[in-house]
Formats: sequence, structure tokens, C-alpha cells
Amino acid sequence: MLSSCDLFPELWRHLHAMRAKDRIAHAYLLVGDDEAVLRAAARDWAATIVCMMPVNGAPCGTCDACASFATGAYREWNELKPISKSRQILVDDMREFESKISLTPAKGFRKIGVIFEADRLNVNAQNAFLKTLEEPPGNLVLLLVTTQPQRLLPTIRSRCQLLTWRLNKQTFDVLESVDIIPALIPMKRGAGAAVALRSAAVLKHAFKQLMDLAKQKEPEIDQDLQAVADQDPALKKRLVEQRENNIKAEYVRLKTQLCGVIETWFHQRFSHVKKTGKNSPPNPELTHPESTGDIGSVLDARADADEALKLTRGLAGNLDEALAIEAFCLTVCKKNP
Repeated sequence: MLSSCDLFPELWRHLHAMRAKDRIAHAYLLVGDDEAVLRAAARDWAATIVCMMPVNGAPCGTCDACASFATGAYREWNELKPISKSRQILVDDMREFESKISLTPAKGFRKIGVIFEADRLNVNAQNAFLKTLEEPPGNLVLLLVTTQPQRLLPTIRSRCQLLTWRLNKQTFDVLESVDIIPALIPMKRGAGAAVALRSAAVLKHAFKQLMDLAKQKEPEIDQDLQAVADQDPALKKRLVEQRENNIKAEYVRLKTQLCGVIETWFHQRFSHVKKTGKNSPPNPELTHPESTGDIGSVLDARADADEALKLTRGLAGNLDEALAIEAFCLTVCKKNP
């Protein structure tokens, strides 16, 4: 199997640039569709982070940290994963993990805390983990690895920098209700501001529809249960909170999917221009003859794919949604000098 660096060259170029500048976040959320790929990516990124003498942002392979990491003997590596029969990570497991990552690392070394299958953290464990995310120990980098990020609390997701590692064909059921492909087709280098703003308007409207879709998918509380809750304020509050949390989780799932459509569209277009993609792209439904014609050079297509990845990261954070989408569309459609 190819390394994550070979599978995701654009993402790794960005990560190596961040490492070269020593711009390392305190927490990352690694999301993808293949557990093995995600595990490999987590280890590759951890190896890059801990290197003491990176070369252009890549691990040197010769320092003490690289040598010990390569043999699996890196002393500051701490991992947490589900081991119980319930396949849940419980609050006691989390407290033991936090006790380990709170210890001061050896001089010159970075401490790594990895949570595999982070979606298996139960609610109590997630709540217990929030304080660590808000006030992480010094010289600690946290990696949360999951194929189902929607199961994590929004407060956890918002405190992590998102890294996406999509490999296989995706199922974008959101497109059954929101179709953004017509807005993506005309977006190409040199299309100009008018095309960019028309596409941006469609994309912004689509993202605004997601909350309504999330509310529609959450069934109303059963009438009999509602009648009981009306007599029990505590139960009524719990039911309302549960419904709100379910709606938020579904909204995040739909939003992640819609971002995935945009990212996959431009990544497949880059692969087509570069002539290195498979005969049949992973998501052939996200292709269109007009989308691959006359879109510029390989460098242009790669830059557009990078912009799509940047948009995904921005929309997962605190960027203004409308401004981020407009900036993305204008960048992709700009006229070359």
C-alpha cells in the first residue's frame, strides 16, 4: 500500500510547509473513509511533528526522535483506543490517558497523544476531555482519528484543526436534497468575477439549507412522551437538549459531506489534468465534460484543489461562511495575468 504522502501529495505539501515554519496546532482532527489510511496518516504526521531537525518540513530520519519513532520506541507516544466489549472509550480510560499526556516530556522531545476511533468516546469521556483541549499541557500535540466525526461533540471538533484523508468512493447522500454540481461546472481559471459570484450564491444558499434538512430528519418527540415531559421539567429539558444535539450532529454531517463534494470535485479535476488519476475516478458522478476542458495548467488545477482543501478547513472552523465561499470562488475563477 502506498504511503499517505504518496496518496495525498497536496495535503502533505501543506503540512510540510506548516512544519517548516513550526506552525503546529495543539490538536488535529484526522477524518477519512479508511481506518488503515487514517492510522498510517496519524503516524506519518506524528513522525513529522516530533522530528528535531526537519528538512523542508519533512522528517530528517536521523535525529534521536526519528530513530526511536521508526522502531516504535518513541517514549512520548501515548495512544487511546476502544478495547472494551462495548467498543466504547469510557471516562476512566480518558482519565488514565490524560494522566499520561500531562507528564512533562523529555527535554527536546514533543509529546504526542493519539485517540484512535475517537467517535467511540462516550459523552462523559468527551466532556472530560474538553478541559484538556481548552488548556493542553505544554509541548503536547493531540491527534483525534475518526471516520465518523459527526459523533463527536461540536465543542471538540471546533477546538481541533481538521485534516481530511479521503481515499475511496464517497457516498454523498446530501446531493439528493442539495445539488451544487451546476455551480461547480463553470468554475475554472479565467472565468471571471461574474461567474464566481453566481456560483458563490448557489453554494451559499445550499449551505444555508443544511440546517433545515437536519431539522427535517430529526423526528418530533412522541406525543405520549411529550405529555409526560410536560409534567416533568427535568425530562423536558433533557428531551429538548437531546433533540438539539441530534440536529447539530446531523447538520455537521451534512456540512462535512457538502464540503467533501467540493473537495472531491476539484481533486478529481486535478487528477484528470495531471493524467495520473485512475481510468475511472472514485466518484464518477462528480465529473462533467465541461468541468475538465480549458481549465488551465496542472499548477492551476493543483492550486484549485488546494483552495478547496483550504475552504474545507475554514468552514470547519470559525471563518465567516459567506465570505469564505465568495473568496474561494473568486480565487478559482480569477483571470491569470
